[in-house]
Amino acid sequence: MRTHVVLMTLVVMATAVTGKASIFKSFLGETSASDFFGGIFSKVQEIIATFKKSKDAKPTDQSPVASKPKFCKKRECPPFAEKNSTDDYELRCYEAAKWVSTKANGHPTPMGQTSRQMFKQLFQYIEGNNVAGQKIDMTVPVLNSIAGSGEMKDRVMSFYIPEKFQAAPPAPKDPQVYIETKKFCAYVRSFGGYVIRYSQINGQAMKLAKALKKDGLGESYKKSVTYYAGYDEPWAMSDRHNEVMLMKV
Repeated sequence: MRTHVVLMTLVVMATAVTGKASIFKSFLGETSASDFFGGIFSKVQEIIATFKKSKDAKPTDQSPVASKPKFCKKRECPPFAEKNSTDDYELRCYEAAKWVSTKANGHPTPMGQTSRQMFKQLFQYIEGNNVAGQKIDMTVPVLNSIAGSGEMKDRVMSFYIPEKFQAAPPAPKDPQVYIETKKFCAYVRSFGGYVIRYSQINGQAMKLAKALKKDGLGESYKKSVTYYAGYDEPWAMSDRHNEVMLMKV
């Protein structure tokens, strides 16, 4: 079952990077098993080559990164102060920092079409689709805000801008991509595993809300929006880290 989930995740991410849907035809059984698996592994190689461009790049003027949580692993992540912690959640406050973001209205499935398109736009920005033609290291998390009561949600996806570019990040060329400053405090619940369905995010958010209510904090957060943060590459097989956040009012 776990192998199936991993393969499905890689297939979807392959479509996000390449913009092609042909691999799904294999998954639906229109080609032989050998062609299906061969197609997957071919796409996986493309994914790894693309994502490792940022991971393996060695900029000549890299700003030092402050101490960071272990779950950020080798990537830079936004600094925060932990104000409180329980067995169920922690309260973090993030200092003002610049993020590159894009908006859309669509289904909140993490690996769905809307998510893939949003990710692709942001990834193209850090790969050089900006006025400076500047390549920028990939950071974590990929932060998503999800709002709305219907099946289609108002979405914002964001990448943290590395410290090296915080003072003056290059402007995006894509009119749907923009730079913004975020400063917030949030209740955060961490969990592991692959997140491929919105129901997983919603379930974790409900557990967080229940814990906050139990602690007398049921009215201390914004109920109109849920944030989801992912920290790992799709090929990471273990020690995966995910978070849901409810914004403190």
